[in-house]
Amino acid sequence: MVAKKATARRPQSRTPRTRRPQSNTMRKRLMKKLPAMLDAAIAAYQQIALNGPAEDPKSFAAAHTGAKAALAHIEQIIKLAEAAAAQDEAQEKDADGVATLITAARTALAQDEEDDDSSDPAVPSEAEQGGTA
Repeated sequence: MVAKKATARRPQSRTPRTRRPQSNTMRKRLMKKLPAMLDAAIAAYQQIALNGPAEDPKSFAAAHTGAKAALAHIEQIIKLAEAAAAQDEAQEKDADGVATLITAARTALAQDEEDDDSSDPAVPSEAEQGGTA
C-alpha cells in the first residue's frame, strides 16, 4: 500500500473578511493617479506617432505594436475612470436613499406619535379602563 503524502492546509478564518473599506481606499487612490497615468499613456502614443514610419519592416512593426499598446492602455485607463466614477455615483445615490429612508421613518414615527396623542374617543384609554401603566 502506498502512503499518501500529507498536505498542509491553511486554516480557514471563521469571520468573513470585509473588503469594502479597502476597496474604497484603493478606488480613491486610483482616481488620484488616473490623470497622470492617462497623460503618460497619451505622451507615449504621441512620441511613437511623431517619430513617423520606420524604414525597415521590423522597426515599423515594433512601432506599430507600441502604438497599439499605448492606445490599449489609454482605453483601459478611461474604462477604469468611468467604472470608478460610476461606483462613486452609486454610493452617493445609496447614501441619498438611506437619508430618504431615515427621513421617511422619522416622519412616520412623528405621525404615529401624533395619532397616539389624539387617540380615538371610541377607544377607552388605560385610565378609563381602570388599568395601571
